[in-house]
Amino acid sequence: MVILFSFVFGVGVFGAPIDDNPEDEPCGSHISPDRLRIVEKQFADRKAANLTDPGLTAKFSTTVSVVWNSIEETSGGKGSVTNKQMDDTIAKLNASFLGSGFSFVLTLRRRYVSQAWFNADKNSNDEKAMRKQLRQGGATTLNIYTTNFGELNPKLLGHSTFPWDYSPGADKYLDGVVVKYIVVSGGSATNYNQGATFVHEVGHWLRFVPE
Repeated sequence: MVILFSFVFGVGVFGAPIDDNPEDEPCGSHISPDRLRIVEKQFADRKAANLTDPGLTAKFSTTVSVVWNSIEETSGGKGSVTNKQMDDTIAKLNASFLGSGFSFVLTLRRRYVSQAWFNADKNSNDEKAMRKQLRQGGATTLNIYTTNFGELNPKLLGHSTFPWDYSPGADKYLDGVVVKYIVVSGGSATNYNQGATFVHEVGHWLRFVPE
């Protein structure tokens, strides 16, 4: 996903702290220290160039089309995400990014039954196959995949690509976010069912990084 303008938010906007063990982290999206320094410098340069002018909010406004791919273990069973939960999660995104220049419209809902995809671990062959088959749209289309993740990632709640992953020669079908289905707005995850995990992962996708 390539965006020309970015904002920086505090860590608290995006939710839970991260453990020391990468396999036990609720967020599986990582940025190297070198990349973080580059992004922070770009933000500082833009800020110095007066990109905080209020008139630029409209100039850089982007409506993001969302394709939601709900992966279920059984039809209507484990993994099922209701239309209301999807709508409430999109509403959470719009409320959280209000004033940033980004808004989100759910343009397509799709449901698939696949035990392999539903239980696919992060970056596994099954997850890559799922994304390669299902991904739609271009750089400004956000593909969301709700799954369960596998036994290798027991605490993982979601992971995302970054804008620089969508580059010439890259596997663009991997673009998007994968989130555990129980953390949707109104989901069954205690303390994680208000949609904040989606805000966190979509923040990575848009190139928002902790300050």
